[in-house]
Amino acid sequence: MTATAGMPSAPSERARSFGAISDQYAQFRPPPPPEVLDLLLPAGASAVVDVGAGTGNLTALLVQRVARVSALEPDSRMCAVLARHVPQAAILEAAAEQMPLPDSSQDAVLASSSWHWVDARHAVPEAARVLRPGGRLGVVWTSPDREQDWVRKLWSMMRPDGPALGRERKRRKLRLPAGAPFTPPQGPQAVRYMRRFTRAQLLGLAGTYSGVITLDAEERQAFLGELADRLAGDDRFADPDGIEVPMVAYCWHADRL
Repeated sequence: MTATAGMPSAPSERARSFGAISDQYAQFRPPPPPEVLDLLLPAGASAVVDVGAGTGNLTALLVQRVARVSALEPDSRMCAVLARHVPQAAILEAAAEQMPLPDSSQDAVLASSSWHWVDARHAVPEAARVLRPGGRLGVVWTSPDREQDWVRKLWSMMRPDGPALGRERKRRKLRLPAGAPFTPPQGPQAVRYMRRFTRAQLLGLAGTYSGVITLDAEERQAFLGELADRLAGDDRFADPDGIEVPMVAYCWHADRL
């Protein structure tokens, strides 16, 4: 295995924060819809790596379609949940910037709602190294469809960094360093669907966002308490079965030259 030159930058506090709530993350974070695999997987893929796999939302879909799935997650706490959630995958405590995989061994390198946390200067060359010629680098971000005004307002309320979400979303795309041996990135391709949420599920989901996790305990309790009160006062959630929320998964991909 050939090592990538240089050392990747250390993960930020926010990037490291999710392991502290790994069980809650697994319970409340919505997975992408299965249809994203039709966009992200190259034809005939038999070996795929899911980088930044978290607790396995994308991994669980991949093991239903691909014979050999490696799930890379740098946080040991997330890895423990991932191993319970998707035991069919090979779980590796590792990051996208340093993949413990042989050269030219993978048909796809995929990332679900995690690529914005990686250092692309190192992760893209690593993807190029482990991919076979014609293999695919694919990324997807799954979120509420904020093109719907009421959804945008609701999700902004659920995050203390809500006003900055527009700028953050613009950074969520596949950018390749100059000279990277890939075709030009294709995307975004949108997969839209509906998902039902109850008040309790929305409150639990809010607690999995890094902006909430990294608040100090008193601020976090106050924020979630205020959110619970606001959700309780919203008549749209009077039905105990919850409300249908428009969702969207945005996909990008580029193929190894």
